[in-house]
Amino acid sequence: MFSNGIHISTSTYEVGAGFDLVIDDSNPDDLEFTLLQSNREVKKEVSNNLDLTYRVQTEDLHANFSVFYNQIDNYLFQQNTGLEFHDHEEALAGEELPVDMHEEEGLPIYVFSQQDAELYGFEADVDWHLNDNLRISAFTDFTRAKLTHSTDENTDLPRIPSMRFGTELHWEQGNWHAELGAIHYSKQDKIADFETQTDGYTLVSAAFNYYISLDDTDLTFYVKANNLTNELAKVHSSFLKDVAPLPARSFVLGAKVNF
Repeated sequence: MFSNGIHISTSTYEVGAGFDLVIDDSNPDDLEFTLLQSNREVKKEVSNNLDLTYRVQTEDLHANFSVFYNQIDNYLFQQNTGLEFHDHEEALAGEELPVDMHEEEGLPIYVFSQQDAELYGFEADVDWHLNDNLRISAFTDFTRAKLTHSTDENTDLPRIPSMRFGTELHWEQGNWHAELGAIHYSKQDKIADFETQTDGYTLVSAAFNYYISLDDTDLTFYVKANNLTNELAKVHSSFLKDVAPLPARSFVLGAKVNF
């Protein structure tokens, strides 16, 4: 409700739902906005949720399959205005501040908005023990989110993760454990206004562990390899996806003690 200023960790300028952002466009080359206390009531979110889950459990197989539907009244979310804030000083209510819709530098201005929304999708995971040494697991999830009763042509909600699916192969023998896995993130093109698409990518990882038990102490030596194919991976739900993607290829050697 009361956000009014720079949010350093997301590199955005946030305007709370308790304010109205009024644009002065009398000079297109030097736009200014004013924050005024809003007369609108910030309402509580009210949701009706339906979840259906089917589970399979046998000696060698564990699986879960779920679908969900959430209908939310007064859904509160951050909306990009397409404007940018250039004077890096916090604003006072009623004070005019410079904005610009064309220059590349500056912080994007986000306002907290409320509209009715619906979210639906599915989740699934499977864990299958092939034998005493080999185990394979897999999962997938998907969420579709959009505004309802909106007069806007585009009803997609911002920063919604794309569909993903992944699998891991585990090998265990005595104190040794190894795993090889991959997760694919689909392209996200169901985007809100002033949002950009995020390309799909696949992350491949591997790990090798050795476990030792000493009285009440558990010692683990491990080596891990992340993003083996050195993919450029951006998290669509992140405000900083274009400037702070996921780490490139990396290797980790270490030890862990539990006591």
